[in-house]
Amino acid sequence: MKTMTLSQTDTGFYPTFGPFFVSAEVRQATGSAMTSEPTYRWTAVQDAGQTVAFAGIKPQKNGGAEFIAVYAQGGNVDAKRLAVQAALDDAKGQRLSRVKILAKLENADFYRDLGFESGALRGGFIALEKTL
Repeated sequence: MKTMTLSQTDTGFYPTFGPFFVSAEVRQATGSAMTSEPTYRWTAVQDAGQTVAFAGIKPQKNGGAEFIAVYAQGGNVDAKRLAVQAALDDAKGQRLSRVKILAKLENADFYRDLGFESGALRGGFIALEKTL
């Protein structure tokens, strides 16, 4: 598996991520319709030329960022971990200082294992943050 990170202004962005933006399955898995802006960074995990997982990060003006979507086909945890870690590495390379995510409670341990610290509970979700 290999990773690549693109913004919507990069060649290859729409062929790589477009099918996921219009997918009802992805919308259900991520909890909302996906959107993008030129400043967002999207990391894809590809296996045999097919995108199998991705993570999207929205940089903020205060030097932080937030994950806006994380998805892996078939719940592939290894591909999901690779997508999140590569997105974190890219965020650090972009000189971002911390990254937040609002995750479903059942996914909290996944993010804690990647060094995220737990924050406030919000219904069936938990806020987590990692300093880069």
